[in-house]
Amino acid sequence: MFSRLRLLPHLTLNSRVTLASSRTFARAMSQKTLFEAIKEDHEEMYEYHDQYKRAHEKGDVDAQTRWANQLRWEIARHAVGEEIVVYPLMEKHLGEKGKKLADHDRAEHQTVKEELYKLEGLQPGSMEFDSLLTKMMASLHHHNDDEEVEDLPLLEPAIGIQASKEAAQSFKKTKKFVPTRAHPDAPNKPPYETGQDARCKSVEEKSFKEREVIQEGEAIQEGEAIQEGEAIQEGEEIQEGEEIQEERRFKEREAIQEG
Repeated sequence: MFSRLRLLPHLTLNSRVTLASSRTFARAMSQKTLFEAIKEDHEEMYEYHDQYKRAHEKGDVDAQTRWANQLRWEIARHAVGEEIVVYPLMEKHLGEKGKKLADHDRAEHQTVKEELYKLEGLQPGSMEFDSLLTKMMASLHHHNDDEEVEDLPLLEPAIGIQASKEAAQSFKKTKKFVPTRAHPDAPNKPPYETGQDARCKSVEEKSFKEREVIQEGEAIQEGEAIQEGEAIQEGEEIQEGEEIQEERRFKEREAIQEG
């Protein structure tokens, strides 16, 4: 066991468990292109909306509220993530056309943010909520289709596959730090330009760090459990080996005495 634990002598077992988890996560993220990451988000939005509609049909008030909150949260994070990572790339690498596309996308995002803000004051499951949600999702479908059919197919060849994967990773990371509610008065271009956005970002960073601490704690506990289990197993093997040796010596002594 101890030879296995000396693979990285400068790290403790706990550090190695956390490091291995981080590397696995990073590799999984780095495999996606920007197009794949954005499309995956779009599909998640549609799935959350479908789940909301199913809960509504069943009359499950708690479930429809949870799915409504999940949907709004995902849309808000996705929109701000695109504004921080994707649209600046379009402006930088696609010239005047990229600027026009980015401005058009930001304008559509603004409409969605205003509708999200209105939804905050409505009860999930009510006629007003469902009507506005249906309208917003129809707009989002059109917006998302434009990104998948026009924007991203233009951007990815311009930046190359490696830059696309790096942008996908930045996009995913950015979503962890942005506010979970997109206020319509907040700026839609980086960097954060108001105290309100800075405070929101600080709150999200704190929340993310708290989640990291929890995850690291779980990884440490798992690593310690593995280490303890291996130590017990090795101890049992040593004890068993000693018992076998002792029995062999006893038999040898008996044989000598008989001789």
